[in-house]
Amino acid sequence: MSHDTPPYWARARRTLAASDPILGEVMRGCRGKILQRRSDPFVSLARAIVGQQISVKAAGSIWQRLLLVAPVMVPDTIVRLDEATLRGCGLSGR
Repeated sequence: MSHDTPPYWARARRTLAASDPILGEVMRGCRGKILQRRSDPFVSLARAIVGQQISVKAAGSIWQRLLLVAPVMVPDTIVRLDEATLRGCGLSGR
């Protein structure tokens, strides 16, 4: 494991592989590899949520509009936005 490997990585892999045979097979084919995050965990989570919207192109547009109203992507910034602002960016109520 590299110094960037989270301490929970090995246990998470075992748990996921045991709970889903197909995922387990994929993971066995990727032995020795870890997921690389692109940025801060909160930003990664926010992008994943936005990415669930309609299509990659639509998600990109929504993300850009979200960055206009929240240029500093941290939980405190997002929690202060009202629902109308988030909907205005293209996000659904969920």
